[in-house]
Amino acid sequence: MASGRPETAAEGRLSRLLGSPVIGMTPWIAMSVLVGPGRYELAVGVSLALAVAIVIAGRIRSPGASLKILEISDVVFFAAMAVIGIFASPGMHRWLESYSGELSNIALMVIALGSMAVKVPFTLQYAREQVPREFWDNPRFLRTNYRITGAWAAAFGVAAIAGAYGDLVLHDANNLWTGGSSKSRPSSSRSSSPGGIRRSCVRVPCGNAVCPARRNHRSAACSFRRRAI
Repeated sequence: MASGRPETAAEGRLSRLLGSPVIGMTPWIAMSVLVGPGRYELAVGVSLALAVAIVIAGRIRSPGASLKILEISDVVFFAAMAVIGIFASPGMHRWLESYSGELSNIALMVIALGSMAVKVPFTLQYAREQVPREFWDNPRFLRTNYRITGAWAAAFGVAAIAGAYGDLVLHDANNLWTGGSSKSRPSSSRSSSPGGIRRSCVRVPCGNAVCPARRNHRSAACSFRRRAI
Protein backbone atom coordinates (compact mmCIF):
# COMPACT_ATOMS: atom_id res chain seq x y z
CA MET A 1 0.00 0.00 0.00
CA ALA A 2 1.10 3.52 -0.72
CA SER A 3 0.41 4.95 2.77
CA GLY A 4 3.02 4.96 5.50
CA ARG A 5 0.97 3.02 8.04
CA PRO A 6 1.51 -0.73 8.49
CA GLU A 7 -0.46 -2.98 6.18
CA THR A 8 -3.27 -4.96 7.81
CA ALA A 9 -3.81 -8.66 7.13
CA ALA A 10 -6.85 -7.95 4.97
CA GLU A 11 -4.96 -5.31 2.99
CA GLY A 12 -2.11 -7.75 2.54
CA ARG A 13 -4.42 -10.41 1.11
CA LEU A 14 -6.03 -7.85 -1.19
CA SER A 15 -2.61 -6.62 -2.31
CA ARG A 16 -1.47 -10.16 -3.12
CA LEU A 17 -4.68 -10.82 -5.03
CA LEU A 18 -4.29 -7.68 -7.11
CA GLY A 19 -0.67 -8.63 -7.69
CA SER A 20 -1.59 -12.00 -9.21
CA PRO A 21 -2.10 -12.63 -12.94
CA VAL A 22 -5.25 -14.55 -12.00
CA ILE A 23 -6.98 -11.25 -11.24
CA GLY A 24 -6.27 -10.20 -14.81
CA MET A 25 -8.17 -13.27 -15.99
CA THR A 26 -11.32 -12.27 -14.10
CA PRO A 27 -12.96 -10.42 -17.04
CA TRP A 28 -12.41 -13.44 -19.27
CA ILE A 29 -13.91 -15.77 -16.68
CA ALA A 30 -16.93 -13.48 -16.37
CA MET A 31 -17.35 -13.49 -20.15
CA SER A 32 -17.24 -17.29 -20.22
CA VAL A 33 -19.81 -17.64 -17.44
CA LEU A 34 -22.28 -15.01 -18.61
CA VAL A 35 -22.30 -15.27 -22.40
CA GLY A 36 -25.13 -17.17 -24.04
CA PRO A 37 -28.18 -16.68 -26.25
CA GLY A 38 -29.39 -13.10 -25.79
CA ARG A 39 -26.71 -12.27 -23.19
CA TYR A 40 -23.82 -11.06 -25.32
CA GLU A 41 -24.20 -7.39 -24.35
CA LEU A 42 -24.49 -8.27 -20.65
CA ALA A 43 -21.41 -10.51 -20.74
CA VAL A 44 -19.27 -7.96 -22.58
CA GLY A 45 -20.49 -5.08 -20.42
CA VAL A 46 -19.69 -6.86 -17.15
CA SER A 47 -16.30 -8.01 -18.46
CA LEU A 48 -15.37 -4.52 -19.64
CA ALA A 49 -16.43 -3.03 -16.29
CA LEU A 50 -14.27 -5.57 -14.46
CA ALA A 51 -11.30 -4.84 -16.73
CA VAL A 52 -11.55 -1.09 -16.03
CA ALA A 53 -12.03 -1.72 -12.29
CA ILE A 54 -8.88 -3.85 -12.19
CA VAL A 55 -6.86 -1.07 -13.81
CA ILE A 56 -8.20 1.50 -11.34
CA ALA A 57 -7.64 -0.80 -8.34
CA GLY A 58 -4.08 -1.44 -9.48
CA ARG A 59 -3.35 2.29 -9.67
CA ILE A 60 -4.84 2.84 -6.21
CA ARG A 61 -2.75 -0.03 -4.86
CA SER A 62 0.46 1.22 -6.48
CA PRO A 63 0.21 4.88 -7.58
CA GLY A 64 2.58 5.61 -10.44
CA ALA A 65 3.00 1.92 -11.33
CA SER A 66 3.07 1.10 -15.02
CA LEU A 67 0.13 -0.63 -16.66
CA LYS A 68 0.48 -4.34 -17.17
CA ILE A 69 0.19 -6.01 -20.57
CA LEU A 70 -2.70 -8.18 -19.42
CA GLU A 71 -4.59 -5.20 -17.95
CA ILE A 72 -4.26 -3.18 -21.16
CA SER A 73 -5.26 -6.20 -23.24
CA ASP A 74 -8.34 -6.78 -21.09
CA VAL A 75 -9.64 -3.25 -21.64
CA VAL A 76 -8.80 -3.16 -25.35
CA PHE A 77 -10.31 -6.56 -26.12
CA PHE A 78 -13.60 -6.05 -24.32
CA ALA A 79 -13.97 -2.47 -25.52
CA ALA A 80 -13.53 -3.75 -29.08
CA MET A 81 -16.07 -6.53 -28.44
CA ALA A 82 -18.53 -3.96 -27.11
CA VAL A 83 -18.15 -1.78 -30.20
CA ILE A 84 -18.52 -4.78 -32.49
CA GLY A 85 -21.65 -5.80 -30.60
CA ILE A 86 -23.23 -2.38 -31.13
CA PHE A 87 -22.93 -2.58 -34.90
CA ALA A 88 -23.19 -6.35 -35.39
CA SER A 89 -26.03 -7.88 -37.36
CA PRO A 90 -28.29 -10.48 -35.68
CA GLY A 91 -26.35 -13.21 -37.44
CA MET A 92 -23.05 -11.85 -36.16
CA HIS A 93 -24.51 -11.66 -32.66
CA ARG A 94 -25.41 -15.32 -32.79
CA TRP A 95 -21.92 -16.16 -34.04
CA LEU A 96 -20.32 -14.17 -31.22
CA GLU A 97 -22.55 -15.81 -28.64
CA SER A 98 -21.64 -19.24 -29.99
CA TYR A 99 -17.89 -18.83 -30.40
CA SER A 100 -16.91 -16.19 -27.83
CA GLY A 101 -15.25 -18.89 -25.72
CA GLU A 102 -12.91 -19.94 -28.51
CA LEU A 103 -12.33 -16.32 -29.49
CA SER A 104 -11.38 -15.42 -25.92
CA ASN A 105 -8.95 -18.32 -25.60
CA ILE A 106 -7.30 -17.44 -28.91
CA ALA A 107 -6.98 -13.82 -27.80
CA LEU A 108 -5.38 -14.85 -24.50
CA MET A 109 -2.95 -17.15 -26.33
CA VAL A 110 -1.97 -14.27 -28.65
CA ILE A 111 -1.49 -11.97 -25.65
CA ALA A 112 0.77 -14.50 -23.92
CA LEU A 113 2.83 -15.24 -27.04
CA GLY A 114 2.98 -11.56 -27.94
CA SER A 115 4.30 -10.63 -24.51
CA MET A 116 7.04 -13.23 -24.92
CA ALA A 117 7.85 -11.87 -28.39
CA VAL A 118 8.44 -8.38 -26.98
CA LYS A 119 10.57 -9.93 -24.20
CA VAL A 120 8.15 -9.06 -21.41
CA PRO A 121 6.29 -12.28 -20.50
CA PHE A 122 3.06 -11.07 -18.94
CA THR A 123 3.68 -13.05 -15.73
CA LEU A 124 7.02 -11.25 -15.30
CA GLN A 125 5.30 -7.95 -14.50
CA TYR A 126 3.43 -9.60 -11.64
CA ALA A 127 6.41 -11.64 -10.43
CA ARG A 128 8.65 -8.58 -10.16
CA GLU A 129 6.25 -7.09 -7.63
CA GLN A 130 6.81 -10.09 -5.38
CA VAL A 131 10.62 -10.22 -5.32
CA PRO A 132 13.41 -7.73 -4.53
CA ARG A 133 14.67 -5.62 -7.43
CA GLU A 134 18.07 -7.34 -7.49
CA PHE A 135 16.42 -10.49 -8.81
CA TRP A 136 14.54 -8.81 -11.64
CA ASP A 137 17.23 -9.43 -14.27
CA ASN A 138 18.39 -12.75 -12.90
CA PRO A 139 18.56 -15.22 -15.85
CA ARG A 140 16.93 -18.01 -13.86
CA PHE A 141 14.11 -15.69 -12.76
CA LEU A 142 13.53 -14.60 -16.37
CA ARG A 143 13.62 -18.16 -17.73
CA THR A 144 11.08 -19.25 -15.13
CA ASN A 145 8.66 -16.54 -16.21
CA TYR A 146 9.12 -17.38 -19.88
CA ARG A 147 8.20 -20.97 -19.06
CA ILE A 148 5.18 -19.99 -16.97
CA THR A 149 3.89 -17.63 -19.64
CA GLY A 150 4.51 -20.30 -22.27
CA ALA A 151 2.51 -22.77 -20.21
CA TRP A 152 -0.37 -20.26 -20.03
CA ALA A 153 -0.21 -19.82 -23.81
CA ALA A 154 -0.28 -23.59 -24.35
CA ALA A 155 -3.24 -23.96 -21.99
CA PHE A 156 -5.20 -21.26 -23.83
CA GLY A 157 -4.39 -22.89 -27.16
CA VAL A 158 -5.56 -26.32 -25.97
CA ALA A 159 -8.76 -24.78 -24.57
CA ALA A 160 -9.47 -23.05 -27.90
CA ILE A 161 -8.93 -26.26 -29.87
CA ALA A 162 -11.04 -28.31 -27.45
CA GLY A 163 -13.85 -25.77 -27.59
CA ALA A 164 -13.78 -25.66 -31.38
CA TYR A 165 -13.83 -29.46 -31.50
CA GLY A 166 -16.86 -29.57 -29.21
CA ASP A 167 -18.69 -26.92 -31.21
CA LEU A 168 -17.80 -27.83 -34.78
CA VAL A 169 -17.28 -31.59 -34.61
CA LEU A 170 -19.37 -32.84 -31.69
CA HIS A 171 -21.92 -30.03 -32.06
CA ASP A 172 -22.15 -29.94 -28.27
CA ALA A 173 -21.21 -26.58 -26.76
CA ASN A 174 -22.05 -27.83 -23.25
CA ASN A 175 -19.72 -30.85 -23.33
CA LEU A 176 -17.77 -30.86 -20.04
CA TRP A 177 -14.39 -31.40 -21.71
CA THR A 178 -14.76 -29.48 -24.95
CA GLY A 179 -17.22 -26.67 -24.19
CA GLY A 180 -15.45 -23.40 -25.10
CA SER A 181 -17.54 -21.59 -22.48
CA SER A 182 -20.55 -22.16 -20.29
CA LYS A 183 -23.02 -21.22 -22.98
CA SER A 184 -26.10 -22.97 -24.27
CA ARG A 185 -27.25 -23.06 -27.84
CA PRO A 186 -30.71 -23.23 -29.35
CA SER A 187 -31.63 -26.74 -30.45
CA SER A 188 -30.68 -27.41 -34.06
CA SER A 189 -33.81 -29.49 -34.58
CA ARG A 190 -35.84 -26.34 -35.02
CA SER A 191 -35.51 -23.87 -37.81
CA SER A 192 -35.32 -20.12 -37.35
CA SER A 193 -36.90 -17.34 -39.32
CA PRO A 194 -35.96 -13.66 -39.48
CA GLY A 195 -36.87 -11.30 -36.67
CA GLY A 196 -36.10 -13.66 -33.81
CA ILE A 197 -39.12 -15.88 -34.52
CA ARG A 198 -38.57 -19.59 -34.04
CA ARG A 199 -40.66 -21.96 -36.18
CA SER A 200 -41.56 -25.33 -34.79
CA CYS A 201 -43.74 -27.92 -36.45
CA VAL A 202 -46.46 -29.37 -34.25
CA ARG A 203 -49.49 -31.58 -34.80
CA VAL A 204 -52.91 -30.10 -34.14
CA PRO A 205 -56.39 -31.70 -34.24
CA CYS A 206 -58.26 -31.40 -37.51
CA GLY A 207 -60.76 -28.57 -37.31
CA ASN A 208 -63.04 -29.92 -40.01
CA ALA A 209 -66.32 -30.91 -38.30
CA VAL A 210 -67.36 -33.09 -41.22
CA CYS A 211 -64.07 -34.86 -41.64
CA PRO A 212 -64.88 -38.60 -41.86
CA ALA A 213 -61.71 -39.50 -40.03
CA ARG A 214 -61.85 -36.67 -37.52
CA ARG A 215 -61.30 -38.90 -34.53
CA ASN A 216 -57.90 -40.12 -35.70
CA HIS A 217 -56.94 -37.38 -38.13
CA ARG A 218 -54.14 -35.00 -37.33
CA SER A 219 -52.89 -32.38 -39.72
CA ALA A 220 -49.41 -30.91 -39.63
CA ALA A 221 -49.30 -27.20 -38.98
CA CYS A 222 -46.57 -24.78 -38.15
CA SER A 223 -46.78 -22.39 -35.26
CA PHE A 224 -44.53 -19.45 -34.67
CA ARG A 225 -43.26 -18.56 -31.27
CA ARG A 226 -41.09 -15.65 -30.26
CA ARG A 227 -38.09 -16.84 -28.41
CA ALA A 228 -34.82 -15.17 -27.44
CA ILE A 229 -32.01 -16.20 -29.72
